[in-house]
Amino acid sequence: PLAAALHAVTETPPKQGDKVAVLGSGRLGLLIIASLISWRRKMQTSFEIIVFSRRPGQRDVALMLGADKCFLVPRGDSTITKDHHEVFDLVFDTSGSPAGADDAVFMLKKGGILHMKSTDGQKTLGLNFLSDAVVDELQILPLDKLQVRAHTDQIKAVWVSTSINQLESLPAWLREKKIFHLSPSDALKMVQSGDLANYTPFKRFDAAIVSN
Repeated sequence: PLAAALHAVTETPPKQGDKVAVLGSGRLGLLIIASLISWRRKMQTSFEIIVFSRRPGQRDVALMLGADKCFLVPRGDSTITKDHHEVFDLVFDTSGSPAGADDAVFMLKKGGILHMKSTDGQKTLGLNFLSDAVVDELQILPLDKLQVRAHTDQIKAVWVSTSINQLESLPAWLREKKIFHLSPSDALKMVQSGDLANYTPFKRFDAAIVSN
């Protein structure tokens, strides 16, 4: 859990002046809070850490660790006050509940980042397999943020859905990668065939570009 918490913070580090929320203050939530405090001290940057907790005891520990504020959200009450609507730049969801992800989206500013650490196995944000994505530490990003947030040097093989007609619309750095312009079913067959081992050590696509 500590390694997961440290990795989460280093992968989505808060910036100067950010407002950061942590949903849930169980073991993983507290470790993320501690990691955020450590990051803030190490980088000598200033950002606000606000925690949403179910239990008074966990709230007290979060504040002791160094969280700036901690709000109690009673069990059974999955709603977040309108005062927290679209005010956060970054939200770490450790709530263990699909409602936590809904709250996180409600709380995020436009263009904000949701880092999910909940793996409840339930349908979340309309997606059936979001827990699998969390376990595999996949990132879901707007295309214009991909080069900023992802390790682009590690991206070798890219699946581009046939829902995107014009490959010329992709960024130039992305077009330099090995592009597979396939339907979802053909992309799945490509993964199952094992042929991707010829292009990437992970034997699956390093990035997927889709459009609705």
